[in-house]
Amino acid sequence: MVIIEENIHERDTDIIAEENTRSIILIEDDDLVRLSIGRFLNLYNYRIKKFASAEEALQSLYNADGDIIITDFNLPGLNGLELTKIIRKRGIKTPIVLISAIQGADFENTCLTHGIASVFTKPINIEELRNTIERLL
Repeated sequence: MVIIEENIHERDTDIIAEENTRSIILIEDDDLVRLSIGRFLNLYNYRIKKFASAEEALQSLYNADGDIIITDFNLPGLNGLELTKIIRKRGIKTPIVLISAIQGADFENTCLTHGIASVFTKPINIEELRNTIERLL
């Protein structure tokens, strides 16, 4: 018997393991990608606070207890690099992982220069992302 899930709701992935205090701020405008990454990371009991835009995340960053920030580069409004610059100017030292379709050493070096801890090129390897998260925590 095959069960097909017709309606996927993000709230389904907001399961928080009480024993885990590690938390991730996830900023991704693509609903399906945000849902997929969130579901995968929930398997490892991370607490996840999700945002669809940089501006939305910036409004909550003072209140969000993130151990790590994962952001897409290509967001509506501010991009992931611009977001990182603002976060660093605010004195927030949380490690940031950037996900982008842009490839190349110049782009990666620019990102690292502005305070991004790691850059992933799409399509991402989700296990490598998890390993990087663990390394940065």
